[in-house]
Amino acid sequence: MSEASATPPRAHDAVVALHLPDDWLDLALDDERVLRELVAARLPPAVREQVVQGLLRWRARPGVLSHGVIEVHHDGLDASWHVLTSLVPVPAHPGIDAAGVLARLLRSQHPTTSTEVFDTVQGSAVGWLREQPVPGGRAGGMAVVLGLPDGSPLGLLVVGVCRDVGQLHDLACLVTVIASRSLITTAPA
Repeated sequence: MSEASATPPRAHDAVVALHLPDDWLDLALDDERVLRELVAARLPPAVREQVVQGLLRWRARPGVLSHGVIEVHHDGLDASWHVLTSLVPVPAHPGIDAAGVLARLLRSQHPTTSTEVFDTVQGSAVGWLREQPVPGGRAGGMAVVLGLPDGSPLGLLVVGVCRDVGQLHDLACLVTVIASRSLITTAPA
């Protein structure tokens, strides 16, 4: 894992040092030429421009930091994960445990999912795991962590999805590491 600096779009006055895998394939690249090369290497010509335009629109959305893809198809392992990171505004109310409130809300609305509150290098975070169907009738999964840095009006939202529910816990570990070791620095108000 290594640190990768990302300056989020104009909507937020913050700098984020994302803690990402060294072999991260990022679809939210600033360099359109490199993005086109990545798409050309992986997709048929008939859909390339549509995919590139969609990724450019996605990259331009406020708060989007990265869209990592992990593809492993060898030695019996068939993994395809997408992990998205973004900054989201979070309400700051002194004396209220935002992570605890969010965890209780998630548990009450989604009682069959796994929800956990834990500490990060900058504050608390809420993690959430859920199995969900994917195309082809298989069970996949989603792992979400919202990091809530102490005193920051911004949270780091890390969302991972996978096509194989058997890989959900491994994906959750990656999402948790990214969210818990990344750093957000906000400008003073």
